Amino acid sequence: MYKSRTHLRLLKEWQPVDTVIQRLEGTGFELVHRINTDYRTTIDFLLALVDHYLVDMSCFIIGDQRITPMLDDVARITGFSIDDLLVIGQDYKADECPGIYSELLLSPRLLHPKNRCDVILKELQSFKDFPSVLVRTGLDPYVRAYVLYVIGCFLTPPRDHSSVSCMYLSLLRDVDAIRNYAWGAALLC
Repeated sequence: MYKSRTHLRLLKEWQPVDTVIQRLEGTGFELVHRINTDYRTTIDFLLALVDHYLVDMSCFIIGDQRITPMLDDVARITGFSIDDLLVIGQDYKADECPGIYSELLLSPRLLHPKNRCDVILKELQSFKDFPSVLVRTGLDPYVRAYVLYVIGCFLTPPRDHSSVSCMYLSLLRDVDAIRNYAWGAALLC
C-alpha cells in the first residue's frame, strides 16, 4: 500500500493548468483535479481509506467492522460514473504499443522496458509541465497522460504500483468519449 500512498500524494501535487482542466471538463475526471478543494473528498481521506483497505478481502477494516463499498458509495465519494459503458480496454501486443503511443502523440519512452505493454507511472509525470501555447487539439496528449496517471494510481492501481496497462489507451483515443465510461465501476474491480 505504500506505493499507492505515494502515487496519491503525487496526484495531489499534479494540478493541471487551466487549459487542461477545461479539456477535462465532461470526461468524468474533472473532479480529480479538484479532489483537495471539493467538499466531498480529500487526498488525506483517500489515504486513510487506502490504509484500511484489505485487497485480499476486498473490504475496509475500520475498528472491528468490515465494510464493503458498493457502486453507489463509489459514485458518491468520487463523482465517477457507475452507469455508463464498461471499462474494457484493448489488449495490445508488445510490438503494437509503441505504434499506439505514437498515434496518440505520447512518447514510446513511457513504456516499461521489460513489459512493453505497460506505462511507467513515474514517466507520465513528465507531462505535468508543458508549453502553455498549445491549442485545444494539442492538449489531448497531456489530457491522456493525466487520465492514464489517475487510472494507474487511483482507479485501478496495479499490484506493482509502478505502471499502468496500455489496454486503457484504446479508451483514451477520443478524449471527448472518455466521459462515456463507468470509471467508478472500474474502481471496484
